[in-house]
Amino acid sequence: MKTRNWALVIVLAVMFTVAGMGDSEAASYKYMTILTGGTGGVYYPLGGGIADVLTKKGISNVSAESTGGSVENCNLVGRGRAEMGFAMAGVCYDAYKGEGKFKERGELPIMAMMSVYPAPMHILVLDKSDIHQLSDLKGAKVSLGAFGSGTENMAKNILETQGITYDDIKTAFLSFSETAMGLRDGVVEAGFMAVAIPASAVLDLGSTRKVRFIPLTDGEIKKTLDAYPYYSEVTIKGSAYNGIGGITGDTVGVGVQNVLVCRRELPEDLVYNMVKTIFESQKKLLDVHQVASQITIENAVKVPIDLHPGAARYFREMGAL
Repeated sequence: MKTRNWALVIVLAVMFTVAGMGDSEAASYKYMTILTGGTGGVYYPLGGGIADVLTKKGISNVSAESTGGSVENCNLVGRGRAEMGFAMAGVCYDAYKGEGKFKERGELPIMAMMSVYPAPMHILVLDKSDIHQLSDLKGAKVSLGAFGSGTENMAKNILETQGITYDDIKTAFLSFSETAMGLRDGVVEAGFMAVAIPASAVLDLGSTRKVRFIPLTDGEIKKTLDAYPYYSEVTIKGSAYNGIGGITGDTVGVGVQNVLVCRRELPEDLVYNMVKTIFESQKKLLDVHQVASQITIENAVKVPIDLHPGAARYFREMGAL
C-alpha cells in the first residue's frame, strides 16, 4: 500500500509540474540537454547538478553535456541542438546581436533564463605595492590573463575605457596560477583575473603573501558599463577570502555574469518551472559546488539579453522585476 501511495504522489507531482503545457509540448521536452564546459571548470559540475534537480523534480529527463564553453554553447542552443547552456555575458550578448564571433551567422534565437553567478574582475597586487588605482598601472608590468582569454579581453576593455592602452604598460599574458606565481616572485606587479569568488589563485598567493585588490571608482565603473553593457557592477566581499592574504574589506569593481541561456521557443511554463526549481534546490546545488551560494534573485535578473517570458514571470512573482 505504501508503495502504491508513493507512486501516486510521484505521478501527481509530475502532472502538476507540467501543468499549463499541452500534451504535445510536454512530450516534446521529455528529454533535454544543458550544455556546460570543460570538466575542470565550474560550468560542468554546476550544470550536472542542475540537470539532476530538474530530473528529480520530474520536469524532464535532463542530461549535462561537456563542451568547449560559451561560444559553442550559444551556437548549439541557437541552432536548436540543445535546450539550454551556460555562456559568459559578453558571448551571449554577441550571439543575441549577431556581433563579434557571431557576425557571419547573424543573430541567434536565444534568451536568458537567469544570470547564475558573477565573475568579478580581480585586479590583484601585493599589499606592499605602490599601485593603488588604475592610473598607477602605467609603466608597470601587468599580467592581463592568458592571451585571447576572456580575462585578457575584459582587462583590455576596462583599461581602454580609462584611456590606458597596452602601450602604457608592460604586458604579460599569464594564466591565473602563473599570475599568482609572477606576483609572488616579483615578475609582474599587478594581475587581472576574471574569475568566480573565491579565486583559488588568490587563495594560493594569499597563503604566503599579503595581497589586496585595486578598486574602481564610480566614474571608472560608469565609463566601463557605458561602453560594455554586458558587464555589471560587482562587489568582491572580503569575507569570501576569510582574511587570507590579509584581505578583509570589500572591493567594488566590475564583473561579467555567467548566464544560463535557452532556446527562444521553449514553452513559458517549462522555463518558469525550471527557474523556480533551480532556486528551490539551491541547498542541493551547494553540495555540488560552492559557487551556488552566489545564486540570488537580485543577481539573476542582471542579464545582457532579453529574459525568456517564463523566467520573467518567475522573477516578477519574486519582486525582482
